[in-house]
Amino acid sequence: MAEPVTKKSRTMSVNGAMQKIYLMENTDIRTNASGKTYGVTGVLAKSTNYSQIHELFLPEKFIHKFQSSIKKSVLIRKFSQKEDGLISLSDSSTIMDTTDDVSQEEIDKFVNPDILDIATIKTKKRNERVSLQGIVQKSTRLIETTQSCRKIVTLNDASGEIEVKFWGNKTSLSPFEEGTHLTVTAVKVDYYAGRCSLNSTPSTAVQLKEDFDSLQGEIEAACFDDDNMSIMVGNNIFNISDTLMRRIFPNLKFCPGKTLMAITSSNQITDLVEVNNDHED
Repeated sequence: MAEPVTKKSRTMSVNGAMQKIYLMENTDIRTNASGKTYGVTGVLAKSTNYSQIHELFLPEKFIHKFQSSIKKSVLIRKFSQKEDGLISLSDSSTIMDTTDDVSQEEIDKFVNPDILDIATIKTKKRNERVSLQGIVQKSTRLIETTQSCRKIVTLNDASGEIEVKFWGNKTSLSPFEEGTHLTVTAVKVDYYAGRCSLNSTPSTAVQLKEDFDSLQGEIEAACFDDDNMSIMVGNNIFNISDTLMRRIFPNLKFCPGKTLMAITSSNQITDLVEVNNDHED
């Protein structure tokens, strides 16, 4: 078999004869150090019951086929798969059209994963897909090499701070100006030297939240009733979710002197930027 276009991993687990995969998103086109073009995309595989994303590397000859088969299933023959799940095709591989048997629910959890706070994201495994909301703290210029281009955007919420690396055409998704409030969907978790960060995927999208106001001040009162959870800041009452309330008052018990910075829409607290916990009992 011809040499795969991917980097060699620690261990090769299988040389598969045939496998059904679902092409759920666009293929990123990349160039390796020797100037050879190849594609990278994320797929769901029947061999793992469509329960995880497999990164798949493919030669240039198959890029058009993959791009024209988005949201469809294909059978691949003569592929290699590594212990971490990464799949590689070579020029001798075969792509065959076939029927679909993956549910929309299985697809959605990867292309539109739940929004999580940054602290929770940092507990996730490498390559898990997540979405998040946060405030832009800083953004690098476009970093270009002969093989790639990227932009690194640092986001924070009340639970922490994280770097999001936008690759290729994803660098132009948003102006990423400092202080803007973003919702970023379908990014994947990565670790380098023990530090957690996020990488864009072909399904990554960025929404600039323009219909929000900032709130800063001392919490004067709080209601912890399930059907009326709310806080008062500056003599104004704001509704708040149980999850956000527990970030302020983990024991659902009022603590005087606590201050916050938050994002609001109408009379609803939608996100927390900072909470002063100095006055905890």
